[in-house]
Parts: sequence; C-alpha cells; structure tokens
Amino acid sequence: MSEFLTELLRAVVLAAVPVCATFLCKGIAALAKYLTEKTDDALMQKYLAEVSDAVQTAVAMLNQTYVDSLKQAGKFDEDAQRRALAQAYTKAEQMLTAEARAFLVRAYGDLDSYIISKVEAEVRAQKICAPSELQYSCK
Repeated sequence: MSEFLTELLRAVVLAAVPVCATFLCKGIAALAKYLTEKTDDALMQKYLAEVSDAVQTAVAMLNQTYVDSLKQAGKFDEDAQRRALAQAYTKAEQMLTAEARAFLVRAYGDLDSYIISKVEAEVRAQKICAPSELQYSCK
C-alpha cells in the first residue's frame, strides 16, 4: 500500500510540475508586463509634467520680460510675436532634461513641433487666466 501511494504521489507531482511551471511563467510574464507599463506610465507622466512646467515658466517669463513691455509701447507686431515664440521655445527647450528630450522624440517624433504647439497653447491659456491661476481654476 505504501509503495502504491509513493508511486501515485510521484505521478501526481510529475504531472503537476509542468502545469505549475507554466502558470508560474505566465504569472511572472504578466507581472513583468504590468511593472513595465506602470514604469512607462510613470515616466511618461514625469516627462510630460516636466515639459508642461518648462513651457509654462518660459511663457510666463517671456510675457513679463518681453511681451508686456512691447504691448505697452504698442510695438507688439507680427514680427515681435514670431520672436517671442522663438524665444519661448528656446527657453522651454533649455529647461528640459536630456531624458525628457529623448522621451519626447521617441513619443512624438518632432520635438520642435511638439514644444511649439505646447507654447502656443500656453500663451492662449495665459491670455485667458493669470499664470498663478493656471494650476488651479483655469485648466
């Protein structure tokens, strides 16, 4: 009887090992996929927040140091607007880390177009709201 139970247990273990190994491998793969997605999502949020902060800061600074004075003097023409956009782009791009730049290139392809579109959107947002209100009530 004891020999029968030993052989039965051995047969069950031999049959169960591949099944358990398969489930274990699938579980590890699913966990790895989940952690990768979670990490990618966290990195994406981090870099997009970095871009948003850089653009918001660049536009607010440029409004204060360049645009406001030209508007008061009545000299904020189309050429001045192009220069302001170029300066805001340059400032925002300089504030980005190398990792954020690399991420944006991978995610969006054209870094210049992405930052310029963000600058233009931020200019519009700051026209509607004061910069201090942007984080809370206007977005």
